[in-house]
Amino acid sequence: MTESLLTVDELQIELITDRGVVRAVDGVSFTIAAGETVCIIGESGSGKSTTAMGLLGLLPTDLAVLSGRAQWKSADILGDDAALRRVRGSEIALIPQDPMTALSPVHTIGSQLREAVHHSGIRGKSAQTARAVELLERVHIVNPADQLGRYPHQLSGGMLQRVLIACALAADPALIVADEPTSALDVTVQASILDLLLELQERTGIGMLL
Repeated sequence: MTESLLTVDELQIELITDRGVVRAVDGVSFTIAAGETVCIIGESGSGKSTTAMGLLGLLPTDLAVLSGRAQWKSADILGDDAALRRVRGSEIALIPQDPMTALSPVHTIGSQLREAVHHSGIRGKSAQTARAVELLERVHIVNPADQLGRYPHQLSGGMLQRVLIACALAADPALIVADEPTSALDVTVQASILDLLLELQERTGIGMLL
C-alpha cells in the first residue's frame, strides 16, 4: 500500500466575524498518499480555501478556531505549531490562487525565486541562481535565465503561475497544496497548468491537494 502523507480527521474551523462565530468548515476528513491527488470541490464560499489555509496555519490566529487532527508522519500539525513550521514550505508547499497578488510587484522574478531557494537550504547567489534557472526549466518557461531579471507585470498570468509552481518546488516537497491554481487564469491557459501539475506529479511522485 502507498504510504499516507497527510491524514485529516474531523477538521472544524470556526471564524470570528463581526456577525458572530461562523462554522466555515464542519468535520472534513480525507487522506492523501504519495503520488495521489485529492480534490476538494464546492461552491464559492463553501470553505475550500479556508480548509487549505487552516491546515497550513495561514489563517489569522485571533480570528480562527481549529479543531480536529491533521497527521503528518508522526506529528499532528494541527495541534503542534512547531511541527507545522518545520514542514511548511519544505515538505508541504503552497501554490496560491492569484499570482498577481502572491508575487511582489517591486522585486524581480529572480530575487523571489532565489529567496525560495535560500529557504530550501542552498547558499551562495550563484548556486541559488543556477537552481532558480533549473526550476524555471522544470515548469517549461522558455529562456529561463532571461526571465530572472523581469518583474511580475512583464509576464503573462500563465507564466506567473508557473513561477509560483517553481517556487513551490524549490525544496522538493512531498505534498503541494494548490489553492484553485487556475481560477485567475484565462480558460485557454488553465489546461496547460493542470497538465504541468500532472506531469510534475508523474515525474516526482508528489502528493497534491487541489
